[in-house]
Amino acid sequence: MPPQPDRPHEPDPMSRHPLRMLRRTAQVLAAEGVAGLADRMRQLGPLPPAPEPARMLAAARRQTAERPAVLFQPWHIAQYRDRQDGPPPDWRRVRNMAEWDSVDPVTLRAMDGRRMWPAGAESAATPRVSIVTRTMGTRPELLAQAIASVLNQTAAGIEHIIVQDGGDSMAPLCGRVQREYDTVLRFLALPRSGRSAAANAGVEATNAPLVMFLDDDDLLLPHHVATLAPALDAASDAPAAYSLAWEVPTDIAADGTATEIAYIRHPHQVLPFSHRRLARMNFLPIQSVLFRSTAYAACGGMDPALDLLEDWDLWRRMAGQGDFVRVPRATSIYRVPADPTAAARRRAALVDTQRSMTGGGE
Repeated sequence: MPPQPDRPHEPDPMSRHPLRMLRRTAQVLAAEGVAGLADRMRQLGPLPPAPEPARMLAAARRQTAERPAVLFQPWHIAQYRDRQDGPPPDWRRVRNMAEWDSVDPVTLRAMDGRRMWPAGAESAATPRVSIVTRTMGTRPELLAQAIASVLNQTAAGIEHIIVQDGGDSMAPLCGRVQREYDTVLRFLALPRSGRSAAANAGVEATNAPLVMFLDDDDLLLPHHVATLAPALDAASDAPAAYSLAWEVPTDIAADGTATEIAYIRHPHQVLPFSHRRLARMNFLPIQSVLFRSTAYAACGGMDPALDLLEDWDLWRRMAGQGDFVRVPRATSIYRVPADPTAAARRRAALVDTQRSMTGGGE
């Protein structure tokens, strides 16, 4: 479409590249602080008329106005502005074309235990999908949000299994959820055994044909299961299906309050599934994959010797049973440390583990 320079929300075309926008956002944040960046977000101007970019920009503005510490990266807005008239004519040849749902703060605020959607016809006797959450019991506020994101699923036939690795301090929270909500939630208390052993215990405790993991600091958008389950059903030979996910650098206060700093998408997620690429890098966030319980059993489950990248090791072995189904829609959120020191420590530990798993390669 022709340029419209009179629109104040229109970004400079030379600055639309994601990396340039990220750098500029960081510069503004360093120079002017959160308040300065929030003020710039408020100056984006009137909404574009099309529904999709309007929703994206409206969500960004609400986050800025109501939660000033939450920064929505401007380049997402520019990207959706470019798509206001729909996908380009050659969209089938655009490798990174995918549906990235906006993370509306209304959705995030609803994750306090109130179900957003009518309760599905869950049955403890015949769950169709089991969601396994491992926890150390040290982040009850985040665990409550993870549980609420499962409660908010639009699909029916879901059970949620909480596995506490070392203790039972989360039993009261799980009991309250069972009493107050129409849901199937089970709590398992284990002696300290490690992340992989806790995952295996959770999967062994279910009879559901489809299983997934949700770490206690991550969140599912309401359509996560409803998006992945039909995709896996339609591919009878596939061991698993996966969708896209937002990476969210997050500051977590001592009281458990989580402040989301940004929402990031990684281009490698939207590329077609590749065994070769999976052998070199973990592009599948753990909560983004829904797999068959038979496929999990066939590859031996998670390796109890691993406490990092145990999910990547699992996906690499499971992929020996066939290609994973890729669903080009963002349906979940995974949090990473926003603190630079904590992020650097995490990155170093992941790189060391990756090198040991790949024989020294990055």
